[in-house]
Order: sequence, then C-alpha cells, then structure tokens
Amino acid sequence: MTSLTSQSNNNTTFNFQPNENDIKGILALLEQTQSPDNNVQRQVFNQLKVLEQNKEFSLYLSFILSCTTDGQVGMVIRWQAGNILKKLTRTVFTSLPGQAQDYIVNNSLQSLCDQHRNIRRVSSSIITTALEEQNEPFRRWPNLIKTLANYTLNDTLHVVQGSFYCLSLICEDSTRDLKHDPQKPLDQLIPHFIKYMGHTDGTIRQLSLISLVNIIPYQCEAMDINLQEFLTALSPLTTDANSKTRKYVCKALCELTRFNFNILIEMIEQIITFMLNAMSDEDDEVVMEACEFWTIYCEEGDEAYSVLDKYLPQLLPILINKMTYSDEELMDLPVDNVADAHVADRTEDIAPQHMKKNNEEGGGGGGGGGDEGEDDDDDENNGNDDFGTYTIRKASAGAVDLLSTVRPDVMFPILLPLLEQGFSLIQQHANHDVEVNDKPIWLIIESFILLLGAISDGMAKKLKNTMISTLFPLLLKCCKHDRPLIRSISVWTLTKYTRLICWTAKNLQNGGGPTVIFEPTLLVLLELMQDQVKKVCSFFIYFFPPISHI
Repeated sequence: MTSLTSQSNNNTTFNFQPNENDIKGILALLEQTQSPDNNVQRQVFNQLKVLEQNKEFSLYLSFILSCTTDGQVGMVIRWQAGNILKKLTRTVFTSLPGQAQDYIVNNSLQSLCDQHRNIRRVSSSIITTALEEQNEPFRRWPNLIKTLANYTLNDTLHVVQGSFYCLSLICEDSTRDLKHDPQKPLDQLIPHFIKYMGHTDGTIRQLSLISLVNIIPYQCEAMDINLQEFLTALSPLTTDANSKTRKYVCKALCELTRFNFNILIEMIEQIITFMLNAMSDEDDEVVMEACEFWTIYCEEGDEAYSVLDKYLPQLLPILINKMTYSDEELMDLPVDNVADAHVADRTEDIAPQHMKKNNEEGGGGGGGGGDEGEDDDDDENNGNDDFGTYTIRKASAGAVDLLSTVRPDVMFPILLPLLEQGFSLIQQHANHDVEVNDKPIWLIIESFILLLGAISDGMAKKLKNTMISTLFPLLLKCCKHDRPLIRSISVWTLTKYTRLICWTAKNLQNGGGPTVIFEPTLLVLLELMQDQVKKVCSFFIYFFPPISHI
C-alpha cells in the first residue's frame, strides 16, 4: 500500500484508487475471519494488527463496505470490513488527512441506502464515531444533517429507516454539538422527528421517538417550542404494538418529568395513570422504565406529592408485588441452596468496603438508538440480587424506599395492613412449601422481608413498637430458615435496623434492656458466621459500626 499522506498532498481532489492486488489480499483476509480454526483466527488477528498501522487500510475497508456489491464480495465480507473500519475510526480517524476523512464519511452516507440492515447499521456507527472524534463536527461537515434529512424524504423505506437510525445515533452521542451549532439544525430536526412519530412504519416511529428522548435532557429551545406537539404525538404511542416503543414512551415521560415538570403539571394525573398501567406491561423493559418514573417524580417536591398521595393505595401494592423474585432471576442467582463456604475467597470478596465502592463507581450510560427498531448491540445492597444487573425487583424496592422517606405519614396507614399480611404469612407458613396465588410462599415471605428493609429509612420510627414486639422476633426466626435466600434477606434487613436494635439496648432498661432484642440478634448473627453460604455471613460486618456507639 502506498503512503496515504503523500497521495493526499499531491492531489487537490482526492480520488482513491485501490490497488487490485491489495484488494484481493484484504478480501482473502476478511474471508478467513470466519474460519472456525483457532490458529487461522490467530494469524488473521496478527495480520490485521499489522495492516491497522497503515493509514490507507481504512480507505480500503471503506471501499469494500460501500463500493463493492454483494455479487462481487458478499454482504458478510462488506459488513466485516465495516466493523473493522468502525473500530479504526475511533483510533486512527483523526490522524487521516481531511480528504480521506471525507471519503470515509461520504462512502458511509452512501451505504445508509443499502438494502441490508447490517450494512446500514455499521455505516451509521462509522459516521457517528467520526463525529465524536471531531471538535465542532457539524462545522467540519456542514451538509451532513441536511443530507440525512433529505434521505428521510426518500420513497424507499429502507433508505428512510437507515437515515433515521443514523440520526438517532447522532442525537444520542452529539446532541450537545447540534445544540451549539450556528446553523441550529435542531430547529428543523425536532419538528421533523415529531411528524414522523406518526409514520405508518413502526421502526421509523420508534427511531423518531428515541431521537427526541435523547434530545430532551439538553433542554433545547426548539424542544420547548414544540413540546405540546410532542406530547400530542406521544399519546397514540402509549398503546403501540411494539414494546420497545412503549418503553421509550415511558422514558420520554420520565425525562420530561425530570426537566419540564412545571409544564406537565396540568396533565400529570394522566401520566401517573399511564405509568400505573405500564407497571403491568407484559414486557419487563417497559415495567423497568415505569418503575424509574416514581423515583424521578419524588424529586419534584410538595406539588408532586400532593397529586401522588391519592394514587399511593393503588401504586404500593403493585410495587410490592414486583419485589418478588421472578423465575428468571432465581435461575441467575447462585446463592440459593448453594453451600460455598469451602470455596476460596476472591480478592474482591474480602476487599475493604471502601475499596469495593471505589471500584464500582463511574460509568453508566444513557439510552441509545437501538438498531433500526430491533435488537441492540448507592452503596446499599437491595437484598440478595447484587450480581450487577439492575432488576425490576431492585427498581421497585428503590421506589418504595424513596416513597417511604418522602411520604411516611401517608404511606404508613396504607402499608400497615400489607405488613400485617406479611406477619401472618411468616407465622403460619415460614417453613412450609405451600403456594399463594401460584407463587411459592417462601418467595412471598422473602419479598415481604425485603419490603421491611426497603422502608427502614423512612418508617423506622413509626414501626418502632411493632418492630420490637413482633418483627424482630420474626426476623430472627427467619434468619434460621432452611432457604439461604430467606436467611440472607433477613440478616440484611436486620442490619438496616441496627440503630434501632442498639437503641433498645440503651433505652429499654425497664423492659429488659439488651436482653430484649440486642443480645438475641447478636447471638443469631454470631451463629450465622458459620453459615455454609458466604452471602449469609457477609452482612454481619454492617452490624459493627452502630455497636461501637453503644
């Protein structure tokens, strides 16, 4: 391959002409990437590493992706070239001459019109990655957004889908640049997206909505101007047949609540009713977004609370029901019925807690453009499922936690009969394998104990007498349950009430003092230090800090 820099410098108009032998060699290498032979794969990897050092390699990949046909090389080879180019765009793109960068971006724009979705997707990713690597990218390519907008007017459906997919990725990654661009492209894009939310094609409706969801947090003037039109267009999508679209309806309402609550206040009861219904959606991702709404809503203060209060009797039972483990979650939990005390500790298992916290901080991403409407590329531990996945169970427990903190007086009379049902279940069936409403009783008991832990911050004072007389003895009983998940959640919940437990040791002198709750709890926890399930043992450490203040 020749030196790209010298070629670019010697030509005022960049006209890349690939060498035929080089093209054949790269095509043969791309073909070998599909080999099942590990040795071949290793050789290909090493050869690609060498080629990646040559700046002209990116141009060859762009040529194969966009300027060859399926009949010449096959769709898979073109797609492979695009994937490698996407990676190189992040690492070497800015070191290429400007005309070479233009060649890659223009080729990728051309490939957005390809009949194959995978080609359109990888081409979109190349374009958006190129934009990310530039300062003021829309000054660098001032006609890019206009070109994409023109593609959305095409009569061919897959061309429209490809352009909207690319725009959705740009809105995900580069809205800040769009907002500050002197041409103000969002003034035209936002009403354009709103219009296409009503398109007959579900993919285009979805991608238009996703684009707007990614724009909302930037509080653009064009979004404020078109907000009523957006809400009007959003209404029919609440019952869209595609669950991913319904998910993004929830996400849009969450973002609008976070950033435009004052404008939404007149219709907030309609939004609450929609979110209550969304909590029963058949798709878990829709339910997850609906769960998030309550946490966001509670950040809006007294005006929000006054509206929400009358819906709490309907909301709380739904959230509590969602705190029960699903069958899928149980399958993913290694702790249940697994004795692992004999397994050597990993470094992260025995690291100091502040080290774990530091290691876990950072990262968290936002939504995304999806893939043209189909499949996509606190220091507290909310119970047992702390294996890195944020679940409906955790989201529901978090919502109940926050609600009990901001509205304890309203929550208490609603929760009390639900708590009494839980007391009764533990007393009658703690060690039985019966079912209630097609759920094993032990799972319901486990979720009830999680509920006790979740409301500890907001309701501990109101529950003090009940905890001392009834709940602590039941929790201590459950700490000896046959099922590790019950033992684990019971110990976790006890640690959430350690201040109250220590308070009884100092303030119940006439009623027995430390012998009432503190000593029985300490004895049970010491006994559980020998539990054969590490998870059960691990919560003991949280009991120590409050003890030191007695």
